[in-house]
Amino acid sequence: MKIIILRGLAASGKTTLALKLAEKISAQIWNKDVLFDICLNCGIDWGTSNTMIYEYLYSYLLVNKNNKTSLIIDAPFYRNKDIKKMILFCLKNNIILRTILVSCGSEDVWRERFSQRKKSPNPNQAITDFDEIKNYYGTMQVKPLPGEFMYDSSTETGVQLKKIIDYVS
Repeated sequence: MKIIILRGLAASGKTTLALKLAEKISAQIWNKDVLFDICLNCGIDWGTSNTMIYEYLYSYLLVNKNNKTSLIIDAPFYRNKDIKKMILFCLKNNIILRTILVSCGSEDVWRERFSQRKKSPNPNQAITDFDEIKNYYGTMQVKPLPGEFMYDSSTETGVQLKKIIDYVS
């Protein structure tokens, strides 16, 4: 199995890129937020939902590790300990891993995304105000991993998508 992790902060462009990339490389998408919303809508608290979803992801990967298709994982993985755990898991289980750090280099574009979210937020989108999310994240900078592809969704071009396809191939 080959997995491609699109990771980064909220509203960085992970889901939009996942949809474009999946279409180009005929991959399936595993979207953390979809499952998270289901858990929250069923009354499961935030922390338990988060734990359950990632436990499910690892179980899913184990069951499907010999599958020859590609799976795009659309999930934040912005904490070093979480992405390192996934890297070790993939190494141990002979799963090919490619990671892409998705960011939004334009504060105006990022702000507009939160403005759009505010109109109809999903349950997992507890913070829809740009200034509040900046305060929540503080000065947190998601550091790229060695050899990781960096994607700035505020300057999306077909050339960037082609480079991503080359990187994950």
